[in-house]
Amino acid sequence: MYETLLSAGKAITLPYEENDRVKVVIRIKIINKEASRLYDYVKNTYRISQKGLITFGLILQSKTITATELANKFQLPSDERLRNYTGTLLEIGAIATRGKGKGTKYYICLRLIDVAHSNIPTTLETIEPYRLKALIKEDLKYHPDSSISAIRERLPDTDLKELQNATLSMAKTDELKNSFLSSKAENGHSLNIYK
Repeated sequence: MYETLLSAGKAITLPYEENDRVKVVIRIKIINKEASRLYDYVKNTYRISQKGLITFGLILQSKTITATELANKFQLPSDERLRNYTGTLLEIGAIATRGKGKGTKYYICLRLIDVAHSNIPTTLETIEPYRLKALIKEDLKYHPDSSISAIRERLPDTDLKELQNATLSMAKTDELKNSFLSSKAENGHSLNIYK
């Protein structure tokens, strides 16, 4: 059922437990037709298990998903490895990762989207760290002395944790400098381009 729904670009089922039965709600609405086309491309081009196809579909719908969130969707016990679900997808380049451990983020490989001639909309959720840093620098050229929350408002698709990590990393390497501002800045800190 999961594979069928995900291949059609639909959301997965919502089970509800009642006193003497379990109801499953299947939504009719297609979430993303382009995602469905990319799913079909992967299914028809590569030899992937049903487990792998379901994993690919979940990552495709989420755009980015952490290892913890993915394990929760599969209701995996802590001792079962997620590698059994993602291994083949990583090997063929269908998905890519960023980060380590439980915070590892999975996303659809941008090269796959290009090769499949898919028209999936661009989002900042999957931006590479070096590009995010360049985007932060560009933003601060026009909006100096901005807090991280102000930058996030102008870059709403970015992941807050990744934005914080990028700015902290840039501050440590003097790509940015920390300066103390008034209480309206997040945690009293704002960021400027290092001069």
